[in-house]
Amino acid sequence: MNHSPSLDAKPAWPVPFHALALEKREASSETGLGLVAGLLLILVFATMPVYLLPSGSLQVVDLFIVLLILVMACKLGPRSLASSMQVLYLLPFVIYAVALNTVYFAFNNHDLTYLKKAAEMLYVTSIIFTSAMVFSKMLLKGEFFPFFVGISLSVIVPFFIQGNYDIVWIRNALSFNNPNQLGYFTILVVSFMLLIKENLAARYALLQKMRYRFLVWFVISMAHVMALLSLSKTTLASIFLLDLYLLVRTPLKTTLPLIGGALLLLGSIFVFMPQYVNKYMDYIQTKANMDQLQERFNKNYYRIEFTDEWQWLVGAGIGKADPTIDDKEVHNIFGAILKAYGLIGILLSMLWFGRLMHLSLSLNGGVMVVLALLLYNSFHNGIRFRSFWILSGFIVILASSLAQSADLRDAPRAAVAPPRPHE
Repeated sequence: MNHSPSLDAKPAWPVPFHALALEKREASSETGLGLVAGLLLILVFATMPVYLLPSGSLQVVDLFIVLLILVMACKLGPRSLASSMQVLYLLPFVIYAVALNTVYFAFNNHDLTYLKKAAEMLYVTSIIFTSAMVFSKMLLKGEFFPFFVGISLSVIVPFFIQGNYDIVWIRNALSFNNPNQLGYFTILVVSFMLLIKENLAARYALLQKMRYRFLVWFVISMAHVMALLSLSKTTLASIFLLDLYLLVRTPLKTTLPLIGGALLLLGSIFVFMPQYVNKYMDYIQTKANMDQLQERFNKNYYRIEFTDEWQWLVGAGIGKADPTIDDKEVHNIFGAILKAYGLIGILLSMLWFGRLMHLSLSLNGGVMVVLALLLYNSFHNGIRFRSFWILSGFIVILASSLAQSADLRDAPRAAVAPPRPHE
């Protein structure tokens, strides 16, 4: 009879002491870096909604993002690189944008704004690559605590800090610089929670515990309050798309209390804050007149202007900011890309956005998330929003991880079955 070696058998030669010491030291280093990365992830999410400086400037969150980038750079390895390979679909657009802005810088009196925009594109790439690495490790190890702490703080902090504005809005901006930023952030937060609830809750026993289920709905509920305060029509429409999916996919015993709470909240606003409701109705009537609608259409489409015809093809770059930038900027993400980087930029950006859409098809609720983001960005330019790129990194890694899990599950069992003993 031919006996095969036991899987539990000890190695024939003892492992050298220095090898054990090295392995222990590497494990200790990995644990230390993991704790630091977890703390930085909490701080990134907690400070993401805090705008202490004008829009377009560096904010507090950028300090923690840069530190997180440096920490994750220390963890670079074959597995990390493999998990982030999807980010390569973004590189052609980034390389073109950086090159175009650099050329315009050289031929336009060395306008530093061009270099600033080129640096921003490189920064965006670092954010999404680092996010992909962080979420890959989170899913691999099942360590969700830092993420949930951070995203929970992100819907609490805005109520205690005022953004960099002096105007008393009819619509509320909380810790952001304008209400549209607040609204966009709520879409991204609800998208995070929807994807986790629909794709990960059944796969990780930890996420089925009451405290994590509570946090999911707490974050979603707080995000809805923030969306209502923003009074952004595109935000509310996008949130409505996400809510439809959640209502269909969530048991009635869970949705009924949530709907009841939402109606109670709305009713209390009408009862205790009637002046707020009246101001909002006046605001809606003002926005509904034809002049306002024409102005909105112009913001979205008519502001795509070029100095030379050939710029339709290559783009005009992003140079020195006009003092009236709010009146000149295209309020449409694809219109903004067309104006800055031309038809070439649109085609190259489609490599990334098309890949994002393709990956979302494999996720429960992924298509609805992408549609909600497209709806918002049809009326606003949300490409500069850090949260958007962090969510993009999460979608990429989530889809890739689930695909790998499916491949392992569907692999032939004979390939991994233990050998049968010969008689």
